[in-house]
Amino acid sequence: MTSLRALVACFAAVLTLTVCADTLEERFDAPPDSTKPYMYWYWLNNNVSAKGITADLEAMRRAGVGEAFIGHVISDGIPEGTVPILSPSWWQLVEFAVREGERIGVRVGMFNCPGWSQSGGPWITPEQSMRYLVSAETRVAGGTTFNGEPARHAKAIQEVAVIAYPVPAQDNALARPTRVVCEPEINGLAARLTRTDGTSPVKLPTKPFTLDLYFDAPMPLQTLTLDFGDSPVRLAGTLATVENGTATPLRDISIYRTRLTTAMGPLVAAPFDFSLAPVTARHLRLTVSRLEGAPVLHGLRFSGAARIDAAVEKQLGRMYPEPVPPADAFLWPQQPEPTPGTAVDATRIVDLTARVAQDGTLTWQAPAGHDWVIARIGMASTGAMCGPTPPQAQGLECDKMSREAVSAHFDGMIGKFLKRIPADARRGFQHITLDSYEVGPQNWTDGMRDIFRDTYGYDPVPWLACLSGRVVASREQTDRFLWDWRRLVADLVARNYVGGLKAAANRHGLKTWLENYGHWGFPGESLQYGGASDDIGGEYWLWSSLGDVECRLASSCGHTYGKRVVSAEAFTSGKNFVQTPANMKTRGDWCMTQGINHFVLHVYVHQPYAVQPGLVPWFGADFNRNSTWFAEYGKGWTDYLRRCCALLQTGTHAADVAYFFGEDTPRMNGLQSPALPAGYDFDYINAEILLTHATCQNGRLTLPNGQSYRVLVLPPSDTMTPRLLARIETFVRQGLVLVGAPPQRSPSLAGYPACDSEVKAVATRLWGDAPQTPQLRRVQQGRVFHGYTLEQVFAELDVPPDVAHAPRELLWTHRTLRDADLFFVSNQTEKPLKCVPEFRVPGRIPEIWDAQTGTRCASALFEAGPHATRVPLCLEPAGSRFIVFRKPLGKHPTVHVLTRNGETIASCAAVTHAPTASEPGSFVMAASVKPTKTIPLPQQATRGVQHRDQNFVVFPAHGNTWGDGHSGAGFSVGRNGIVAFEHWHQNIAPVLVWAAPTPIERTVHVALVYVKGKPSLYIDGRLVHQGVASGQIAHPTADEDAAFAGMCDGLTLTEGTITEAEIVAAAQRARKASAAARPAVAWPPVTYTASGALTLHAQASGTYTARLSDGTERHWTIAAEPNSAQIETGTWTVTFQHPNRAAQTCRWEALMDWKDADDPDIRYFSGTAVYETRFPWQSSGANARVMLDLGEVKQIAAVTLNGKDLGVLWKKPFRVDITAALRTGDNTLTVRVANTWFNRFIGDEQLPDDTGANPQGVLETWPEWVLYNTRRPEPRRVTLVNRKQVKKETPLHASGLLGPVTLFEKLVLGEAP
Repeated sequence: MTSLRALVACFAAVLTLTVCADTLEERFDAPPDSTKPYMYWYWLNNNVSAKGITADLEAMRRAGVGEAFIGHVISDGIPEGTVPILSPSWWQLVEFAVREGERIGVRVGMFNCPGWSQSGGPWITPEQSMRYLVSAETRVAGGTTFNGEPARHAKAIQEVAVIAYPVPAQDNALARPTRVVCEPEINGLAARLTRTDGTSPVKLPTKPFTLDLYFDAPMPLQTLTLDFGDSPVRLAGTLATVENGTATPLRDISIYRTRLTTAMGPLVAAPFDFSLAPVTARHLRLTVSRLEGAPVLHGLRFSGAARIDAAVEKQLGRMYPEPVPPADAFLWPQQPEPTPGTAVDATRIVDLTARVAQDGTLTWQAPAGHDWVIARIGMASTGAMCGPTPPQAQGLECDKMSREAVSAHFDGMIGKFLKRIPADARRGFQHITLDSYEVGPQNWTDGMRDIFRDTYGYDPVPWLACLSGRVVASREQTDRFLWDWRRLVADLVARNYVGGLKAAANRHGLKTWLENYGHWGFPGESLQYGGASDDIGGEYWLWSSLGDVECRLASSCGHTYGKRVVSAEAFTSGKNFVQTPANMKTRGDWCMTQGINHFVLHVYVHQPYAVQPGLVPWFGADFNRNSTWFAEYGKGWTDYLRRCCALLQTGTHAADVAYFFGEDTPRMNGLQSPALPAGYDFDYINAEILLTHATCQNGRLTLPNGQSYRVLVLPPSDTMTPRLLARIETFVRQGLVLVGAPPQRSPSLAGYPACDSEVKAVATRLWGDAPQTPQLRRVQQGRVFHGYTLEQVFAELDVPPDVAHAPRELLWTHRTLRDADLFFVSNQTEKPLKCVPEFRVPGRIPEIWDAQTGTRCASALFEAGPHATRVPLCLEPAGSRFIVFRKPLGKHPTVHVLTRNGETIASCAAVTHAPTASEPGSFVMAASVKPTKTIPLPQQATRGVQHRDQNFVVFPAHGNTWGDGHSGAGFSVGRNGIVAFEHWHQNIAPVLVWAAPTPIERTVHVALVYVKGKPSLYIDGRLVHQGVASGQIAHPTADEDAAFAGMCDGLTLTEGTITEAEIVAAAQRARKASAAARPAVAWPPVTYTASGALTLHAQASGTYTARLSDGTERHWTIAAEPNSAQIETGTWTVTFQHPNRAAQTCRWEALMDWKDADDPDIRYFSGTAVYETRFPWQSSGANARVMLDLGEVKQIAAVTLNGKDLGVLWKKPFRVDITAALRTGDNTLTVRVANTWFNRFIGDEQLPDDTGANPQGVLETWPEWVLYNTRRPEPRRVTLVNRKQVKKETPLHASGLLGPVTLFEKLVLGEAP
């Protein structure tokens, strides 16, 4: 019976994940509730009101939002509110929000603690907080009796253990140089390093230097220690011995500690230890090739003592100082073993814990023959606090490895709220939220000694002698113990923190929603961490590379742990009031190609008062009721997101490759080595899934939810635990394809040294006795590839790309259902994209589903091969489609070529988009631009930060996206010239500066051409200026800057170099593009009817011929040009809906940009204007569809024709089918157009200031007229915002319905009888 129930449950789960194909239309037309976006709903700085809560929730409902997560946050530059968090009145408003949300139809969840990170509050005691081990030492002479209290670490709050061990040889062998030579000389440095009288620390200049250090006699050395106190530093260099003028390198020296916060670890300011191969030297040379930050050297010490390399980092005392640590951030090379006798003798470590009296005293006879160290080990609080939140809600973070502490935290915040509101009144309260982990590490918890012993089979306490940095037994064994320790920390954080909160939430009918990674000090393993939660999400920033890793981590976690819905905290931005659906679309589409199928919009800021636009933090997009477009027009955009998610939440992710995540921790990110070839997709997979969920079925690594992979790829590592390797061996013998090098040993001390023999035995069975590269080895039904690229692996397996012949601008993802395959494809450029991708689906008809318009059709233009289907696509700028394969092709002939008047206009011929083989630093960025502001023109330079008041077409991304020594390139265009910038650590350098000889007053084509790192500028195809090479490896930045003042169109990025002729041709194409005629056909141009007949969709006259796969042809003739009309001239009634006074109605004879109006009330207008005009239309034939094209719209429009709502148009082309609403004769067209707040901000700056803002433009307190709802002192002002957004002279943004507005017919012609 039990097995039957399990089978039924498994089958039900599969049904949930693989929705039947015949329900796809229903999901697409009426997306389920699971597709509704959620929102972060921030109540900032104690600002909250009941009236504002109701208005916010009503706005969310209108915009199509399904759930809002209340976050209790503070931000700089926000005036203080009147309702303190955690006060009785505040709790009443939380309760009100939940009840009101249920009434209105928007569920309300809540962050699990004050602030966004992480889980803590005033209710957490130090003993329940995140804790780490500290140790204090007492020296005892051998043969003597110690009677007293061992030294106790000043920060210790709880006792853990007391151990004793003999002092190793050379433990105090410090070597101080007698002479130091520094080149170039650094004032005070030589004295600091040679004297013992306590000279002051030395501030080092951030430039390379060399230190030669001389000793009176040859010194035995094993450790270098560098102490920079609490100063930020990044250093790279080498240490060498020098003898007879010849330098022999000892090792590389690297320090990266540029962020000193609690999140970077409790020992972030500790010195840095570098272990050396035992050496005796009289002359050492430290060569520093890179030095950044504000380094202050407190000490440089050489010692003969044996110390652990990176000891602080290995015990999680100091973390990687970037939000996205690289995959190898916590991997260290093996170090040489120390001189015999200089490590702690593990066999002589004595556990004295049980001998310590209640009062902390100890009586112990130290054995003779050695001096001894008594180490008193305790726990100290890391001091990590929840936040950012008002002071009264700040408190210690709860212990992330203790379910008891996690439960106490839940009761202190969520539990307190649950007691206030009956269960039947909180049905809409469903989620508690855990944002990205940002509170740093801990390394111990109550009962951890027993947990450790149960996990690994040995006692950790003797090994805690390594807390001092000493090597215990051997460097290898010490590193293995530290590996076990870090691994257990990660396991407990997932199991007891995430799992504990989930259990507490589930007991009350709630779920956890968690971002499964950490940006600062994350001690866990991201896949396992997310797998312990109910629901998960990634995140991404709108105009930043942040999120490029996080979304894939979330989707991999979802796919491997069986979570159907994978969210993303979406569209985060450091810019205010510039986001629109149009400029967010490509990034949103990108995240869906990364596996995201649900959106959590970031961020909706609660507005307590009736001022506009109100509160805005420095982060997040402006999704709130005071946005000019979100509440009234946003549903048109969220409907698109929901249709996409409706399909992407079906089936399973189609991926050929599972990249093994590795067993090392901490681990946020994964490796893709060998690299994934174009046309294939992947997930990361971890050890927990491989050990407990995965099976091998039909040669594929298969998971319970149906997810499967053809290939398992191991990361480049020489370690693996025996249990996991044995599991992988079983999979290979059952048919799995394995790619990677053989592991050589276990990383763990558990079972040492026998564990290594087990690993070698299994590796030998899989890779052979003497593996070579490249090598392909068959092991029963499976294969093991070693030294192969994945291209070579797939060629050997005869597995073609899932999507072939796709240009780099086309991103995609693939979902597999029981009887269907669907691909989502996205044009990531702001120009039309034609391509002919080949999908690895044979024998089915490709249907084209447009989630923006909600339309579907079955394309007849494709080529069906035995293993794949080639489908020509024509995508508008930033366009996307679903290609759905469901219906069998059968005997239907397909169209291979379509001609018009003998000229080919569509073809299935393959187009190969080969990657450009180019040298690093060679690329082209180009766009057509017409700027409306002037910019500063700094001196051309290879260093510096001089980007203020620019007008960026593309703001340069930070070079750390690509790594050290790299930069991101971007450029700014003003009426007076052009500046190209490169961005890397502490530099945004103007590497090319061109002053225009005459003002740029027309549209020009700008091409920034990089060749081997040197930029050149072309205007309209002509070389006008050359810049300078920065010395960094430059890369193009992909994201157009939404704040560009002026017109920008057709931004393109091209890897590699192009010729001057190609640059001229690109400029000519750009000029023609703006005047290009409407294409002759719609896309797809030929479709199938339900009966299988062919239908042509044409927009121009001519003779059309379709050449079919069966060798026949079909012909259509359109003698007369289809009807069309322009209606941008004539009488337009335009009504501006001013927020602070009566509406203003104008009558225009032609459309115009609001910013060009003479009337300042229009020129500076922000909000919605209603356009209305009448036009005649002659009757169209039965086979005609009539389209309305609004031309250029700034920024968003809603269309009504003859009283019929035709929806919201939010991106190019602003086009809609009006056939159903069109009448023969007179028609009334109404277009509601909204811009952003920018122009009104600029208009208000022309008026006296009544806001009370400080000289920096920050609103420190609310004006009395806001608090008491009285008349505004300057009634002509419209806006009030807590941080000034513009200057008086800031250029206005283009706004309004700009046109040309046209009507045209699209003819739908069936086959001739």
